[in-house]
Amino acid sequence: MASITTINSGDLITDSRADINNNFDNLNTDKIETSVIDTDTTLAADSDAKLPSQKAVKAYVDAGGNVNASTTARGIVEVATDAEVTAGTATGTTGASLTISPETLATRLTTLLADYQNKTHASGQTTYDVSTASGTQNIAHGLGRTPTKVNLSGFFLDGTSRISVTIGAFTASGNSCIYYATKNIATVDNSAGGSSTQAIYFNDPYGSAGSQVGVVTVDGTNIIITWTKTGSISGTSYIQWDAS
Repeated sequence: MASITTINSGDLITDSRADINNNFDNLNTDKIETSVIDTDTTLAADSDAKLPSQKAVKAYVDAGGNVNASTTARGIVEVATDAEVTAGTATGTTGASLTISPETLATRLTTLLADYQNKTHASGQTTYDVSTASGTQNIAHGLGRTPTKVNLSGFFLDGTSRISVTIGAFTASGNSCIYYATKNIATVDNSAGGSSTQAIYFNDPYGSAGSQVGVVTVDGTNIIITWTKTGSISGTSYIQWDAS
């Protein structure tokens, strides 16, 4: 607290002038009333009339700010690396909860977007010997997830003059396809039709040699074709598939 000299009514003018100057000097040196400075490191008074000392503020912040943050408490956090974001790590090397910086978030989103774009669609070709007895054929689609739709188209030649063509699909609603087979296009020896239960349908124009039909299911790795053969149909089929 500043030391103030009282000027009495009987003081000489020269003395009063000196006292006034000293009082101003003291007030200028000691601008804060020391009685209002609070050194309590817990700031328990919660007062609008007190000023915390620098030491009290530092101790208060250190005590409350050196704890790790959580979903219910504020505290220290650590900026996550891209590897930690990718791995879904909860806490960093300091033990603090992790937060994502705009730079790391942008890097991660760019990677995820590129990965998603690469895995939204896949296509390929395969063959199947239609003379094979009923069985299962697995086609790895490489999407890294279970596809929601598979389009298929294919044809086969039986080694003579017969050709069979099919176009079909697998969706959440099931399997369906259309097909066309011909023995002799010039003489219109052909047959055509559709199926609401199969995605692939290879057949002989008159059914004399039978058929090879496929029902498609999917999982996170494969397009699975369950083939059912009737008759003595034979030949190599060529199939184009498209999964998304």
